[in-house]
Amino acid sequence: MMSLQKKISILYTTLFLHCGLCQTLDTTLANFQYYQYQVPEEKVYLSTDKEVFVQNENLWFSVFLVNARTHQTSSVSELVYVDLLGPKDEIISSLAIDMRSHLGKGSFFLADSLLGGNYTINAYTHYMRNSSPEFIFSKTVEFFNLKRKKTIKEPVTDEQGIHVDFFPEGGYVLGGV
Repeated sequence: MMSLQKKISILYTTLFLHCGLCQTLDTTLANFQYYQYQVPEEKVYLSTDKEVFVQNENLWFSVFLVNARTHQTSSVSELVYVDLLGPKDEIISSLAIDMRSHLGKGSFFLADSLLGGNYTINAYTHYMRNSSPEFIFSKTVEFFNLKRKKTIKEPVTDEQGIHVDFFPEGGYVLGGV
């Protein structure tokens, strides 16, 4: 006589095998091919005119949009969105770049009101937002604001002074040393 646990495990195994065999390889392959060719995959590349900027400068950039599989220019998306993120990952400015000519250009003005630090430029299309964040193009540039004065902290002084004793391995103070 079989135990209840064996009967349940045989029932589950039979159900899982039956459900697994219901899907044919042709259906799975057809779904994969449909997804591969019907859902566009794009890559965005962005290049800046330099890597280090100071206040009251324009950050000029060029944007290239290509098909992720063929690396040929893509005509699926007409717009690429470019965001400038501050040192605390807050959006400073955002632009929509027209990509109908397969090359987009734009600029961000870096005002003297911005804090110095590492700024991030993100570029993406609407289709890229459906994927994971790793597919969004990201580039870091340095920004120095030479007009903003940094506050320099006063050095901490110890009013008691520093007292140092030297002991030999035995732990007792040596006289006359």
